[in-house]
Amino acid sequence: MTSSETPESRFSGLTIALAIAGVQLLLHVVTNGTYGVFRDELYYLDCARHLDWGYVDQPPLSIWLLAATRALFGESVHAIRLLSQLAGAGLVVIAALIAREMNGGRLAQGVAAIAAAVAPGALVLSGFFSMNAFDLIVWALLAWILVRIVIRDDPRLWLWFGLVAGIGLFNKTSVLFLGFGIAVAIVLTPLRRHLKSWQLWVGGAVALLFLVPYALWNAAHDWPTLEFMANAKKYKIARMTPLEFFGEQVMANSPPLAPVWLTGLVWLFLPRGGARYKALGTAFVAIFALMVALKVKPYYLFPAFAVLFAAGGCAVEQLVGRLRRPGARAAATLFVLFWVVSAGLMTLPLSIPILGPDGFLAYQAKLGMGPKHYENNPVGAMPQYFSDRFGWPNMAAVVASVWETMPEADRERAVILASNYGEAGAINYYGRTLGLPRAYSTHNNHHLWGPPEAEPEIFVYIGRHREEHDELFESVEEVARVHSTYGMPYESDLPILILRGLKRPLAEVWPEVKSFI
Repeated sequence: MTSSETPESRFSGLTIALAIAGVQLLLHVVTNGTYGVFRDELYYLDCARHLDWGYVDQPPLSIWLLAATRALFGESVHAIRLLSQLAGAGLVVIAALIAREMNGGRLAQGVAAIAAAVAPGALVLSGFFSMNAFDLIVWALLAWILVRIVIRDDPRLWLWFGLVAGIGLFNKTSVLFLGFGIAVAIVLTPLRRHLKSWQLWVGGAVALLFLVPYALWNAAHDWPTLEFMANAKKYKIARMTPLEFFGEQVMANSPPLAPVWLTGLVWLFLPRGGARYKALGTAFVAIFALMVALKVKPYYLFPAFAVLFAAGGCAVEQLVGRLRRPGARAAATLFVLFWVVSAGLMTLPLSIPILGPDGFLAYQAKLGMGPKHYENNPVGAMPQYFSDRFGWPNMAAVVASVWETMPEADRERAVILASNYGEAGAINYYGRTLGLPRAYSTHNNHHLWGPPEAEPEIFVYIGRHREEHDELFESVEEVARVHSTYGMPYESDLPILILRGLKRPLAEVWPEVKSFI
């Protein structure tokens, strides 16, 4: 706490952070149904119906959490997103706590909380259910523990660090990036003295222990996650230069907020600033360099910014505190808060669906912005995190109309097959009230759940690549098309095919059409 503060003012800083977190959570709740359920949420719901120790594209923790909320609250869009949005609110509070641990007062905590609440990347990731929302809060918690380790020089805290890191790894393996950064920071900063403490090594072992069930699951399934990661890097992830990767971080954390977190990063290395906490700055630089070298998606770095927002808040507060006149300090404080809030308001419609789709497109055009290519797929007018919420109910309705027009004898011998997990998830989510059976797919974990037990004679197929089906089936007939105004291009003008006469046994074909990507 700064010399001019009292314990009461520290509490008020936390109260402000809690209020900001509450506002963010409320914004998520009131806009949840604006655009609909996101593609990946449909897939995760399918995963939650098949609980396991791992999945092709992720460890099991987030799916277990979704299964629990599904059992308690159902599958409404609010129920699906409850925990992710609570995690986003938690990130806001932890950012303020990090600033407080760094001796930051109310201004530092307020700046950290507001920046964490309005940063577009974090808002997007916590706005729908995925493991990425929990990744945000795990990284922030680990940064908070690391600051406490630096301040207290208590090696016992490494045990808590290891436990939280292990839980994070059980949710998403990208916590290993943070582990790499912390390892570099330990070697390059005074934290290296903790290399002699058994608690650090035991904490690291505890963290890695959480990966054992996922590794055993992978071994039992012929290492699908490694295949998924290799395919994603080779075919899916768009290549970026280091400058482009940095630019995506600026955009994802609101360009007007860049002075806050960049100042925070510099402040962590300044002798008269936050050099005491330079381990966190060192870790960030190391993580950034590794991610650029490995060419990962830009959003993998988003969880690292909570600590920079906290450091930036402390740096700003330190600069304001150097003003001698109370009136000047008050004016500077108001200006800083106005700046951070205005930055958030400017980018808020790009992060949360507070506007209708046409309003969003008009606002996006007014800012001179457009969707980014994170993947080697065509993008539409809207960014993927919005456009992938459109079209699914209509797709299910079109498939249902096809299914209903089929003779009953054909329906008894038919199954629905989708080209990807979003389409399959849409049928399994929306199709139940339309009388549709379960959909199958060869994409990611759907492939591991296998083909139908009984050999089907007819496939109602959702997807493109007709030429591939001509090779496998005696008859390929297009019977309908699915259109989506705002959905992803590859989900619009999508043919629905009737496939008959599979030329080889399905059990023989199924392994060949696997799609782990």
